[in-house]
Amino acid sequence: MKSSPVTAAIWLIAALAFLISAAPLKETPTATVLIIAAVINVPIAIGAYKAKAVSVSGAVAGFFMGFAVYALLNFNGYLVLLEFFVIGSIVSRHRIEDKIKLNVAQSNKGRRCWRHAMANSISGVAFAYAAATHPDNALPFIAAYVGSFAAAASDTASSELGEVYGGKPRLITTLKEVPIGTNGGVTIPGTLAGLGASFAVAAVAYAAGLIPSHTAVAVVTFAGVAGMLVDSFFGAALENPHFVGNSTVNFLGSVAGGLICLIILK
Repeated sequence: MKSSPVTAAIWLIAALAFLISAAPLKETPTATVLIIAAVINVPIAIGAYKAKAVSVSGAVAGFFMGFAVYALLNFNGYLVLLEFFVIGSIVSRHRIEDKIKLNVAQSNKGRRCWRHAMANSISGVAFAYAAATHPDNALPFIAAYVGSFAAAASDTASSELGEVYGGKPRLITTLKEVPIGTNGGVTIPGTLAGLGASFAVAAVAYAAGLIPSHTAVAVVTFAGVAGMLVDSFFGAALENPHFVGNSTVNFLGSVAGGLICLIILK
């Protein structure tokens, strides 16, 4: 799908916002950290490709996203990205033959490409960078990092599982029944799956010491579900009339999840 002016404007605004707000890293990652980041991500990228979870471009993009996260937030922060990838891979491949018959499967039989990796991860990397550049006030940015991946996981689980378990979806903007696979279509089972995925990301972040309290877990879980609903709204309002593509909608949902955490926990 060709880029529309709306798509270009959204990505340009996001890039400018990052460049304007970006600050130098307070502490450059050591060579040891960078080597470990590469050593961990290379086999994961290769394994993901061999498991048919990603395409070649998806594996390459995933490597760089994972490398950046590990370099900025070390292993504990990396666990959140890894969990999102595992959740996304499992639900995308789940009942893949049924999804193919319904014509709702991800292209290339569920393999995710570089666009999926970038759309779902780039906002998380930006929040991770913000956390690394504000070590004295990192918590809100770390929570935003977790919230962005909670939203991405929530959206992926809700759409992938809702398509095979949810029955007829309803369009989020009108509540009218729409065909399975319609952008912006929501179902109760899919929404519950999204809630579960969001909570799972928040729980791992809490166990890893990234967020400090049960209140923060609740905020991240809420933000993840809210980001999922934002994704659905823009899917109906912008993607269906072809103003933007799916990757841009996914990006907006993950940004929303992160910003909600940042605002509440600031």
